[in-house]
Amino acid sequence: MLQRQLLLRGPSYGSMQDLVRTVMYNYNNDILHELPDEHLLAFGRIRHIPVVGTRDDVLARLYKHILKRESTSPLQLFSYDLEFTGLPKWEGEVPDQEIIELAAYHPSSETNFTRLIKPCKFKLNDEAAGLTKLTQEVLDREGVPFADAFRELIEWAESKVNPNVNEHATTQHMFISHGGFLHDVKLLRYSSEQAGIPMPPTFFFADSYRLLRETTRQRAGSIPNAGLRALCEQFGVGLMDQNHRALSDAVATWQVLQNAIKAYGNKHLTPNEQIAKKYLQWRKAELAKPKEGRR
Repeated sequence: MLQRQLLLRGPSYGSMQDLVRTVMYNYNNDILHELPDEHLLAFGRIRHIPVVGTRDDVLARLYKHILKRESTSPLQLFSYDLEFTGLPKWEGEVPDQEIIELAAYHPSSETNFTRLIKPCKFKLNDEAAGLTKLTQEVLDREGVPFADAFRELIEWAESKVNPNVNEHATTQHMFISHGGFLHDVKLLRYSSEQAGIPMPPTFFFADSYRLLRETTRQRAGSIPNAGLRALCEQFGVGLMDQNHRALSDAVATWQVLQNAIKAYGNKHLTPNEQIAKKYLQWRKAELAKPKEGRR
């Protein structure tokens, strides 16, 4: 058991600012456990955090306290996926394919959004048709214009709020896809610009594989750089649809994240807390970039 009298010792961290910088560095890198008891207890004292119980008890309180202190805006988490007319290639900033399906999953409410999209410039190619089991006829009959689908997605996402937060607080929205930085984010931004629909400033996009790497930094070797289906097999996630369909992949992306982070992540934070922690770090870094360098 950690004892309160340890607070009376003089930890060798130098100034109070040095202590805070050291604790925050270790917090950001999920290595608070590497700090000696004196540092943890001294930081707990200045932040008025209970420092009784086991070392794990104190570490858990520190992680959760710092996360809560850093979280200045409510955050809603989503997973999403897109399907295309074919694998995109880019001529500069112009793609040679279009989005044909847009889906998102909101785990807090266990609700989802999904729309088929009728392509305007490109036809569904044979490879994409084979993977998704969609046909051009189905897209022509059931698909809606991208602009309509994207406006509906924005409205649906912005309706997801935490009833326990200040109604005047600006809710942030984190959208996660597997391998999203390869094509998803770029094509979604391009399509929204072409449709004349500004991307909401509260929308933040993340790649689930980057989340897996960074939330399991100490044991990242346990998670291969693999496709979503291989990760589903590794972490016992069943697919809603065996075809490459957007909603099934969006839900599977979320379940893989939960199972993998729970198995290999920081034991002092829940998977959702660890995702929120990475969001805060990435958002801060994103806002520090010049506007033209932001994703």
